[in-house]
Amino acid sequence: MAFTPPFEDTELCRHCKKPQYYKAATPNGADLELKPRAVYRYLPLIPRLKLLYANKDYSKRMRYPTESLADRGIDDEGNFTSVRDVWEGKRMTELKAQGMFSLTASLLTTRLV
Repeated sequence: MAFTPPFEDTELCRHCKKPQYYKAATPNGADLELKPRAVYRYLPLIPRLKLLYANKDYSKRMRYPTESLADRGIDDEGNFTSVRDVWEGKRMTELKAQGMFSLTASLLTTRLV
């Protein structure tokens, strides 16, 4: 349970019934200090991706591989000798050929039928 509005003043978790805070003695031993039982640190994805793509080396590493068919595991007859991910499977290749998927501006978009 996240103790965010409207639950920031709630003392016990609704699921496990544990208190939101640990009670710990302060260094002087006089008062009790409330420490959160858990803290969630949010790192936004979009700024991180922008930073990675801003780096020339990482930008090249994150692009979809575009090797020759032989390097991708496709023989002269178009049969797959190995598949690295779902996008290289037979059915996905057929769907891409039909225009079901397109890679535009580094974003995958699907066409609804």
